Amino acid sequence: MRIAERPWLAYAFALAYPAAWALLRYLLLCRSIAVGLVGIGCVCLLYLLFVFLVMPAAPWDSRRFKGCLLLVAVCCRLVLFDVPPETLSDDVYRYVWDGKVQWQGINPYRFAPAAEELSSLRESFHAKINHPFHQTIYPPVAQLVFALAYLISGSHLLGLRLIYLGCDLLAAWWVLQIIGKGTVSSFGFRASGLEDQTSEITRSGLSPGLHLQREVEAPSQSAMVEDGFWGRMGARDGAVFLYLLSPLLLIETYVGMHVDVVGMAFLVGAYRYFVGRALVRGFTLLVAAVLVKYIALAAVPVFIALFIRDRWSAGAGGIATDLLRWGGWSLMVAAALFAPYLAAGGDLFKSLVDYSLFMDFNSPIHSIIVGSAGSFAPLVRSIVLMGLMGYILAGRGSTPVKISWAVMSFVLTGPAVFPWYLLYLVPFLALEWTLGGLALTTLPFLSYEVLIEFHASGVWTESHWVRTVGFLPVLVCVSLDIWRRRCIGDRR
Repeated sequence: MRIAERPWLAYAFALAYPAAWALLRYLLLCRSIAVGLVGIGCVCLLYLLFVFLVMPAAPWDSRRFKGCLLLVAVCCRLVLFDVPPETLSDDVYRYVWDGKVQWQGINPYRFAPAAEELSSLRESFHAKINHPFHQTIYPPVAQLVFALAYLISGSHLLGLRLIYLGCDLLAAWWVLQIIGKGTVSSFGFRASGLEDQTSEITRSGLSPGLHLQREVEAPSQSAMVEDGFWGRMGARDGAVFLYLLSPLLLIETYVGMHVDVVGMAFLVGAYRYFVGRALVRGFTLLVAAVLVKYIALAAVPVFIALFIRDRWSAGAGGIATDLLRWGGWSLMVAAALFAPYLAAGGDLFKSLVDYSLFMDFNSPIHSIIVGSAGSFAPLVRSIVLMGLMGYILAGRGSTPVKISWAVMSFVLTGPAVFPWYLLYLVPFLALEWTLGGLALTTLPFLSYEVLIEFHASGVWTESHWVRTVGFLPVLVCVSLDIWRRRCIGDRR
């Protein structure tokens, strides 16, 4: 049974949410970072209220309300469009530098920004580049994005902002397309392409929050996704707005200005084309996502399992041959993207190796592994990650949930958990969210507490209570997700 509609609450949220973002803009520009973090907490709280109170009771049949929320999403982006990124992160200046040196015909993997060979290229922003004595860590597709942004606007940040906006909108469009195909599982809608309805209904066990009371019911005619843009915007209680209004997406894309939004868009695009059996585009976008940030590697086993399951359910032979063929295609695409930078030789991965071995920030699992395993920590981490991936692949759950859990496992076992690393979760949580994923995309802002002292004295000192407060609720929520999944599986 559907919860009674409360239009007044829905419209009140539509007024309060952009106002909260306008207030946050003021706090970030005019007040201390501590006060700004309070503002971030407020918008996260409003977002959670939207998920738990507004979504199940909003008038999703009303085109006026959906248009109002769409306007809210646009306003939230416009409000943040010119906030200086160094408020939260200075990574963007490395992006600009990498783009600039490429247009000077220099391989960004060869020289660190502080190298004397590049002294003639330095501008006023050079002093803001972090880790200036290390070569770039960013993969080839990210480098191509930086070069394109520099071509558009030089050292100005407008080029990156426009690229990010385009990727943000593209990801939203792909999420809408997936919703329109009825690809998401636990709602009981027909799954198209690779995701067969029967297999998904029997395998899935994690259903979006307030739909839990209906997840075992057969889909009614009214539950099916409406055709057309406005129908999709309101489908599944406005699921697409989980993406469009996400605080993590808005802050890390338009304030922190992190390139992860590009990888996120490519990853959800890969899923969209996998479920539509457009495998050339699917595999190509998957490779591109990995080569924006290697975080997307976590999703590769899930995509391979999806491909094998589809071939198996279709009764097709030669699965191993097909895997080799598409694996070869993926390697060719990766080789073509690496080709402009191969002259750097071993320097291609030097900073990545250093990061993996020596970085430690806000990681709930990695610090425990390092403390207990010492020099064997990388091996132990690999074993733990492989165990988690095996559990994810063997267990129940729809593909969006498995992708989310795979990314969560990869990030949480890594040496650093920065908020923007979790951007890859956002579109898949819109397709089918879990409590753990929702917690992990709203609580990581606590790690910005380190900036309070850093802005005041220039000292980077992490408060370890942040890890406890930030990740203990995540552990509780993930445990509830697993328990719920087992219960639903038993009932089915």
